[in-house]
Amino acid sequence: MCAEQKPGANIREVVSHARLRSWGCGYMMFIVQEVLSMTDDPKVPLRDQEFYELRLYDSDSAGLPVYCVREARTRWDNEVRDMVRDKEQERTFVRQQEAEEWYEARRRALAKEGFIYSDMDF
Repeated sequence: MCAEQKPGANIREVVSHARLRSWGCGYMMFIVQEVLSMTDDPKVPLRDQEFYELRLYDSDSAGLPVYCVREARTRWDNEVRDMVRDKEQERTFVRQQEAEEWYEARRRALAKEGFIYSDMDF
C-alpha cells in the first residue's frame, strides 16, 4: 500500500486503529509499527532493497509514561551477504501528541526519499 497516496491517512487515524490491535511487551506498549520501502514488488531481490522501520510506542520510565519514536534502516550488505540494520535512532517525548507529530514528520521525510510503500493496513 502506498502510504503517501492514501488520502486522510494521518498518524491520529493510524494510532486510533492500531490501539485496537496493540499488544503489551513487558514494560512496553506498541502503538504503531510499520515498515516502509521503495517498492511493493515481491519479486525484487532483497540485495536490491532497503527498508525503514518506524515504531511509536509508550514505555514506563520510573512510573511515568514516556513516548518513543524509533527509526531503523535495514539494507543489503555485500560483505556479510545478508540484510543488516543500521542508522538506528530513537527520540523520547513526554506527550503522546509530540511523539505522533515526530512520527508523522519522519514518515513524510522518508516518503520524500522514495520510501512510499507501507506494510500497514490502513
